[in-house]
Amino acid sequence: VLHSKLDVQKPLGEVMKLGLEGDHQRENAAVAMALAHSFLERTACNPPPTPPPDQKSQGIQGFPRFSPEKLRESLKATTWPGRCQTLPLRRGGKLCIDGAHTSDSCARVGEWFSKQVIKEREKRGNKSVETRLIFTCSLGRDPVVLMKEIFTRLAAINALPTLVLSCPFDWDKFTLKACNPLPNLLKTHNLPRPPNPPPTLSKEIEVKTTKQEGPIKGCKPTKGDWQITLLQVWHALSLHSSKSTEGAEINSDRSVPVCTW
Repeated sequence: VLHSKLDVQKPLGEVMKLGLEGDHQRENAAVAMALAHSFLERTACNPPPTPPPDQKSQGIQGFPRFSPEKLRESLKATTWPGRCQTLPLRRGGKLCIDGAHTSDSCARVGEWFSKQVIKEREKRGNKSVETRLIFTCSLGRDPVVLMKEIFTRLAAINALPTLVLSCPFDWDKFTLKACNPLPNLLKTHNLPRPPNPPPTLSKEIEVKTTKQEGPIKGCKPTKGDWQITLLQVWHALSLHSSKSTEGAEINSDRSVPVCTW
């Protein structure tokens, strides 16, 4: 039996500025600090220094071996590309990126992105903000579980994307024609069957995405069965949400703007 000490860490307060976005990163930072401090406590030969009197106000009480100044600088300078990362676009707007791949991480990303939308609305005087979603996941995962976490959080603030794209990984395998996981996914999650193929937003987008000369850099040609499945899942979630909120029969012609990239 391992006689291990178990401590519960609270998320860092707003006083401490982090280089990583997302409320969940305050939880991660608190755990990382606790682990590092525990290591120093077990390995350091010298007793811990006397903590400065303002350590509590800085949100780092209980970690006497840390220098408040260095700790504050380190947490603020921490970066993690691809995790709640925001990049400006040349034509305006911004790109929000995250590599979430579990239901919990998708829920956290949905919360973070929702707050990004709300902040942008406030900057524009509470005017509407258009969102678009590029989503993919590897074959074998349940896309309903992942997409639902994002869908519900964006729907809660009336910020569902006006366009949904799905682009395969460089190394991703297309599903075999004989393998169609969509019926099982819809049955398992009690979702309506969307029209096939998924509708596109407009003929203009269809031309740009399906008749482009050569594949987009970093992407395989479109026509991936798995990508079609992902877009149909999003459409099914939209139809299910429409039926739940409106209390009406599902309209199979309801347009949900999705297309492959």
